[in-house]
Amino acid sequence: MTDADKMALKDYWNNKSRYYNALNNTMYADKKGHPYLHLMDGGLADNIGLRAVNDLYLRGGIRKKINNGEIKRLLVIVVNVKNEPQETLDKDESPPGLATVALKTSTVSMDNYSFETVESIKKLFADRIEAQMNLDGCQQKLDEHCKDGYKLPALAGGKMKLYVVDISFDNLSDNNEKIFLKHLPTTFHREKNEVERSISAGKLLFKGHPEFKAFMDEFK
Repeated sequence: MTDADKMALKDYWNNKSRYYNALNNTMYADKKGHPYLHLMDGGLADNIGLRAVNDLYLRGGIRKKINNGEIKRLLVIVVNVKNEPQETLDKDESPPGLATVALKTSTVSMDNYSFETVESIKKLFADRIEAQMNLDGCQQKLDEHCKDGYKLPALAGGKMKLYVVDISFDNLSDNNEKIFLKHLPTTFHREKNEVERSISAGKLLFKGHPEFKAFMDEFK
């Protein structure tokens, strides 16, 4: 157990998120009490795997590296290719059965959670960029009106660049291709044509994403 985890375990009332994160870490370290580790689909906790990045930013792990100058550019790519099988519920007079309701309960909640997570990290990055812009604007005003050359304290991390590239079939301009890809079932088997169309769509989505283009322009 690390010193940070020991401190966090005493911090339940002040920071419950930090407390539970440390508690989970200690469970993995307790080989006598938890001798076996069973791995399951990560979608049960976070379908797009972005929550860990979001939490690391909030808890300071990523922000600390930014402030120390260890990270100059940060690009987060979110690939969310959730499918939407063609629905027939609204064509049937009978209400959906228990199995259908149970499936919707899990998938709708998962989709909402994924959406909110993406929007959350976008806002975190936008707030950071706004803080930098505000500081630059204030410094510009001081330079215009103050003769003594007073400089505001620099924002830790300098002019950090942050990018979030969210890739989804929803962003395809070709509606027919969007419908085709979103109606594909979740399975390990794919026909060659389905694979090729998915790859082509991915290339188009990356090429047309403004954040990805801005990131690539940094290296031209």
